Amino acid sequence: MKPSLAVPLALICCLGCRSDARVSSLVVRDSAGIRIFETVESVTARDRVALAGVPFSAGLPDFGDIIDVAPGRQGNLVVLDALAPHIVVLDSAGAERARFGGDGEGPGEFWASGLTDLVVLGDTVAVPDLLNQRISLFDLGGAVLGSVPVSVAEGLTLDWRRAGDRLVVRRVSTPQRIETLSLVDPGFETLMDLGSLALPSAAGPLAALPGWCRLADGRLVVGRTDQYLLKVTDRGAVTTILDGGAREQALSEGDAAHIGELLRRSLSRRLGSDVAPERIRQLLDQTPLPEHAPLVSAVRCVGSREVWVQRALAVGAMGEDVLRVGSTQGWGSEVWDVFDLEARTLRQAVFPAGTQVTRVTDGMVTGYTQDEYGRKAPARWIRR
Repeated sequence: MKPSLAVPLALICCLGCRSDARVSSLVVRDSAGIRIFETVESVTARDRVALAGVPFSAGLPDFGDIIDVAPGRQGNLVVLDALAPHIVVLDSAGAERARFGGDGEGPGEFWASGLTDLVVLGDTVAVPDLLNQRISLFDLGGAVLGSVPVSVAEGLTLDWRRAGDRLVVRRVSTPQRIETLSLVDPGFETLMDLGSLALPSAAGPLAALPGWCRLADGRLVVGRTDQYLLKVTDRGAVTTILDGGAREQALSEGDAAHIGELLRRSLSRRLGSDVAPERIRQLLDQTPLPEHAPLVSAVRCVGSREVWVQRALAVGAMGEDVLRVGSTQGWGSEVWDVFDLEARTLRQAVFPAGTQVTRVTDGMVTGYTQDEYGRKAPARWIRR
């Protein structure tokens, strides 16, 4: 047990109430029938997203490498740990109620390096597994309910989300696209072609990725991680633009040097000795860096009215997680901008450093924290 990893209520009971936090005011205007939410001069925030940390009264079990946390029924949390790999179901107190999964390709098993997300649909836990090319299905007690094949022949499927009784996913194809999948009558349907985003074809650390989410009424929010300009689309037509005010920022020589240092540390740890500078230069030559630094790390939709946008860290503050190609893990700062599309307002949520938010609902935020020793623990906050 690691009682020290439970989230201390005293540290976060006033999240969003920090006196030094700032948020931009908002101007809403119309242009050719499109609403534009545009941030302007920064001012001291008067209205923040009021969040209160909810500690676990029971001692949490040990976790290795948490990569996703999703809320379940009756206050349960469902945690995907890629180290074993396995799924852990916690009750509202944090006590372990079920643990299932395992390494392999048999029923209910996964390959750890193919895990990116989990999705909870009522009493069913869906776990996409890229390497086994399937989605494994369990009940909350761990019983295997079956699987759905997901071929990678048409491109990898990443960023799995829930949309009612269906799954929504990004397919890494040419061009990339957003698709839905029903578990009842399996078959993918295209929701949106992302060709208009003009995403780079070359992979590498910090390469621009789609930032996207789906509102409950079916509208999609899409953009690029190197631009703070998100478009809300309804059946393919742009209805709203969320302009965060930040413009493209060129990746500096210092940023490139920082990525080189991360590569050196990563290789030294794996090889057990220092790596020659010539080898690092060779790797950097073989691994093209993007022209622009990321501005946005993640986008989350809440109901039909809110869009949460996580601002990216400065490149110099990023750790080795950013070397994971095709993922924004390690990119995000503690600051989230919260656009209310109905009230036409912009607020802000600020989390403790080391927090990764995985889900946002009308009443709760779930995710995990990471301490200075790299230990991860699930966390949750209620919205007041």
